[in-house]
Amino acid sequence: MAKFSCSLFFIGFFLLSAAWIMPNGVSATKCETKLYDGCLPKDCTQKCSDKYPNSSSECVAVPPIPFHYSCYCFYDCAA
Repeated sequence: MAKFSCSLFFIGFFLLSAAWIMPNGVSATKCETKLYDGCLPKDCTQKCSDKYPNSSSECVAVPPIPFHYSCYCFYDCAA
């Protein structure tokens, strides 16, 4: 009987853990917006967080021109 209840406990624990993690694991669709060219990391972060709270920013290289970066914001589309 102890083996049975121990196995049941772990199965129940696993299912509850999966149910608890699922909403966090399946995140909303991410969107991106190009804010401006000539990216400066601190300025990009500030402007991005002003426009989209709880977002992240990145200076992304623009291929045709070497050493040319644009400021992009990444955020949840539902926000």
